[in-house]
Amino acid sequence: MIGLILRIGLLGCVLALFGWGATHWRATTRAPSDVAVPQKLPAPAPTRDITIAHPPLGAFAETVKRPLFFEGRTYPERRAAPAPQPIAAPIPPSVVAPVPKAGPPPPPPVVPPKLASTDGLKLLGVLVNKGQARALIEVSPQSGEWLSVGAKVRDWTVESISSDRVGLRQGRQSATLELYSLSPGSSRSRVR
Repeated sequence: MIGLILRIGLLGCVLALFGWGATHWRATTRAPSDVAVPQKLPAPAPTRDITIAHPPLGAFAETVKRPLFFEGRTYPERRAAPAPQPIAAPIPPSVVAPVPKAGPPPPPPVVPPKLASTDGLKLLGVLVNKGQARALIEVSPQSGEWLSVGAKVRDWTVESISSDRVGLRQGRQSATLELYSLSPGSSRSRVR
């Protein structure tokens, strides 16, 4: 029963909207009574007869001979461009300076041998036990390593170990790492 009442109410709303729309539409399409409506529309402007002069068909003889689209169509032949003409007369050989002949290239510069550096090496401690000496050497950024005489650290060879220093050798160069330094946190080293 409620469904029937809802349907009837919905139908009434639709009819009311339809009636209002039709009334409103008629009201907007009517001309107001105070506006003068012209009885006769003005005549359209006369059109001019425009004629275009076309070229005669004989002017298109090349197009008829070679149509734009056909099965065996090829590109037209390209003609070689003419050789450019010289702008000025050639320079006589007597005016041109002779180019000196190049000799052998200079020898490469002599690079002095790179001096070995003990930067990054630090003596942290020395252990002497029963005649055997070992040194704790830090190679930054790695931690320290116990080395004995003859061991290699970087390019250096441990040559001697005493109670407060370590002697290193690399070829003809020698260096000394000292255990105690004047500045805290680093050991002194001398390269000779």
